[in-house]
Amino acid sequence: MPIDRRRLLEPEQHRDAALFFVATEGAKDEPAYFRGLKDRRVISRSRVRVVVIPSEDGKSAPKHVLDNLEREVYACTRAPQDQHWLVFDRDRWPDAQLHEAVERARGRHYDVAVSNPGFELWLLLHFRDVEADAPLRADQCRRDTHEALSGIGREQVEAAISRSSALDTDPRAPWPANPGTRVYRLVEQLLGTTS
Repeated sequence: MPIDRRRLLEPEQHRDAALFFVATEGAKDEPAYFRGLKDRRVISRSRVRVVVIPSEDGKSAPKHVLDNLEREVYACTRAPQDQHWLVFDRDRWPDAQLHEAVERARGRHYDVAVSNPGFELWLLLHFRDVEADAPLRADQCRRDTHEALSGIGREQVEAAISRSSALDTDPRAPWPANPGTRVYRLVEQLLGTTS
């Protein structure tokens, strides 16, 4: 789904709002989550604008997520406060594909938020702790999160940041161990611009 570029400001205009371009592997849960943060005023509507770029036509491999981000970023006016993020899962992709996408993204100064096994873990962490030494499958997380997606507010977001940060025992690794998610880094940035 292409972005309505008419809604983004022209190059000669000044804007205070930071644009967060967020390209996602998922076409439903991730866009719904980030829209919900804005709709429930967890993030500032005046200081932050999130441009979610979901996968389309089943093209959700990390390479395609990165291509989608590059296409949209290239077509829009950028400002120094803007950020560019890739959000994808670890569970389905071979190491080689992940490494290639992560290195290519870093070379373009994009940030990467990988969830291991999947984005559903990030959602689950809004509501409960997860044992660091108990690897999970995405379907285990999915069962507990779909109904709760609409009930996420600032308190739950801050709890998820704390829980996922605690699970991230090797922050220099290209992606977190299972279970782990680096979506907290993106959400910290979204919340940090509200002050």
